[in-house]
Amino acid sequence: MEPFWIERWFTKYELNVEINIAESGIQPFTLSEILAMADEDFSETKLGYIESGGSRELRELASLTYREKDWENVLVTTGGLEANFLLFGVLVQEGDEVVVEFPNYQQLYSVPKFFGAKIIPWRLREENNYVPDIEQLNELVSQRTRMIVINHPHNPTGSMIDNKALREICEIAQENGAYVLSDEVYLDLKPEGHNLDAACDISNNAISVQSMSKSYGLPGTRIGWITASKDIIDRCNQFREYVTLCSNVLGEKLAIIALKNREKIMERNRRIIRTNFEIVKNWIKKNDELSWIAPKGGVVAFPRYNLPLDSITLCSRLAEEEKVLIIPGTLFGDQDTEHHFRIGFGYETEKLVKGIEKIDHFLQKMK
Repeated sequence: MEPFWIERWFTKYELNVEINIAESGIQPFTLSEILAMADEDFSETKLGYIESGGSRELRELASLTYREKDWENVLVTTGGLEANFLLFGVLVQEGDEVVVEFPNYQQLYSVPKFFGAKIIPWRLREENNYVPDIEQLNELVSQRTRMIVINHPHNPTGSMIDNKALREICEIAQENGAYVLSDEVYLDLKPEGHNLDAACDISNNAISVQSMSKSYGLPGTRIGWITASKDIIDRCNQFREYVTLCSNVLGEKLAIIALKNREKIMERNRRIIRTNFEIVKNWIKKNDELSWIAPKGGVVAFPRYNLPLDSITLCSRLAEEEKVLIIPGTLFGDQDTEHHFRIGFGYETEKLVKGIEKIDHFLQKMK
């Protein structure tokens, strides 16, 4: 399997910088903040193995976010990473074609490639505001297409489709006997009123992946889940018995508390996003060296910069000289992402402000 370049980037730099504004999630809660929301004391919980599919209580709470699925359609996993890995391992075979949006998070194309699939890039164009072109998708799929992989709100651009586009994607998949894998880790951070539902509520051949990491601010729990037909859930659970067997009991307990307090958590998280989005928007508006397609959802943006440096060099020098961490655009797997970088705006406002000041200082030096 090829190196996971974004994770290698974090490994190389994140412990050696002062300001990390590369993260793609919301500011994590502290343990005390989550425990303050609990309606029971679980200090006597035994730290043993738990049900391989996840506790029924957690699966029921997760299923409440879907209209058409119940707890038996949910499989709890070790984060969204394991969820995607299991799905590719179960559903993709040697010689299959997998259509994947580009640019994208590397796991969504490197893992199916590892399992023998041919990756068919579905390019999201900057000139089209990074919105997927449904007509182009029609040209890319065939009877060899096993899966269409989508991710909205999108990482790294923050673009979003709506239910009309989602239905069209699911219909194209169904006509060709393919699945839709919808990575929805940012879906709960969609703008209020935006009509984008979970894919598994739109079509029976669609699979939704969620986690506590991005929208909920609980990446340390390592809890995610798959929501799909019971057949797919059973097959993934069988595969999982050879991989991680089950999730961790404390992570599940904390996820249960969070899902019981979902409205309170989302209110806090949306407040952070509103404040920080305005800071990034005003920064880019005032900076002649930067431009962007403003993100519609999630907590990441993908600005273009106007300097004679490739993105690896730019971001390396920022980490080494200014001690601020962002992600080079070319680590998202597409040749059109040069002269871009990903910045996260879901963490502390103070750190975001200091981070963009450091980027400004470097940009002024390079003029």
